[in-house]
Amino acid sequence: MADDRNDEAEKPKSWWLSLPGLLTALAGLLSAAAALLVALHQIGVFTGPRPAPAASDAPAVTLTGSPPAVPASPASSIVDDRTARYRVSLPSGASVVLPSNRGIATYQVLGVQAERRGADKLTFKILIRLSNAGPADVGFWNDTFRLLVDGVPRAPVSFLNTSVEARAAKDAEVEFEVPLAAKTLALQIADEKNGDTLPLRLERQD
Repeated sequence: MADDRNDEAEKPKSWWLSLPGLLTALAGLLSAAAALLVALHQIGVFTGPRPAPAASDAPAVTLTGSPPAVPASPASSIVDDRTARYRVSLPSGASVVLPSNRGIATYQVLGVQAERRGADKLTFKILIRLSNAGPADVGFWNDTFRLLVDGVPRAPVSFLNTSVEARAAKDAEVEFEVPLAAKTLALQIADEKNGDTLPLRLERQD
């Protein structure tokens, strides 16, 4: 009887009942379940049927020949005229004489140049010659000149502060800023007692 009990104790336990065997079997079951879930997901069991590809996923189509003409939008029809040229007209004999106790000063306009500055502004550069008959020197400066823009006087933006000796002449440039919307322009040349205005005509040269 004792021998039978010893034989049963010495018999090896089944592989399924050992701890490594249990772990291996559990891992196999999990792998099989995961594979089954992946297969079910791919055939749409969980997510339903796959949607049709969007328009952006469609294959590109290459067209040959010239592209169709596209009508211009209103904004594209606006012409940038910052490089436009302008012409300034003066009356014939554009000069002003200002006598004083120092001498007889004659101001002659030799030319006017207009340049576009920015979107709504012009710059006038007026070349003026001052001839002084004497007997003494006379001032040649900004205070003698004003540009009447629609009747409103504007001072020069350039700096002129010199003098002309007796029986001599000197040329200088006076610069003004003018809005494009201006309707009337006139150059005023004057001192404390005397003065005159010269009308200016602005024309765009296309």
